[in-house]
Parts: sequence; C-alpha cells; structure tokens
Amino acid sequence: MARKNGTVRAPVDMTNLAPETVGFRLDDECRRVLGARAARLGVSAHELARQYVIEMLQAVEERAALRLAVTELDGEIKKLREDVALTAEVLLASAGKVNEDEARAWADENIR
Repeated sequence: MARKNGTVRAPVDMTNLAPETVGFRLDDECRRVLGARAARLGVSAHELARQYVIEMLQAVEERAALRLAVTELDGEIKKLREDVALTAEVLLASAGKVNEDEARAWADENIR
C-alpha cells in the first residue's frame, strides 16, 4: 500500500492485532503504586501504565539477547580460567618448586 511520501508499506496482518484500546483493572495496592510513580514522574497514570506495557512487550527480546550474552561471557570466563590454570601449572613446574602433579593439584584447587 503506497504512502504519501511514496514508500510502500507491507499490509498488516490484522488477525493477531490486539484491540486499539486496551483496558484493565488494578487492585488498590497496584493503583496506589502506579499513582505515586506517575505523580513523581509528572505523567498521568494512564500514560505510565501504557509505557510499562510497551516496555514489557519489548523486554522479552532484550532479555533473550541479554541471556545469550551472559551465556557467551560465562563460556569465555571458563576458557580464561582454564588458560590461567594451565599457565600456573607450567610456571610452578618449570620453576622447579613442585612437580607436575603437585602443580596440577594446586591449579585444580585454587583456579579451576
């Protein structure tokens, strides 16, 4: 479907759309918290509730990306600890202070 500026927009799948207006009721405690936060921020409770819903809808994707990043970081930390442990083993054994088995045992206990 063409727009005024000449760009073409794909048609929207209307089967999965929520109603244009969404309403819900809150219990007294949630209403109190929402009202207090809205007042502190200088916005209406309706606008703040709308913003919260939008943020939560977007948070799912952000959380998945964050979870993936943390998982990758965890793997990198494990590899780094293994590298540090091996380095410690080599240094201890090559310095002649302990034999290879003692160096490995020390690294296992203190680094791995």
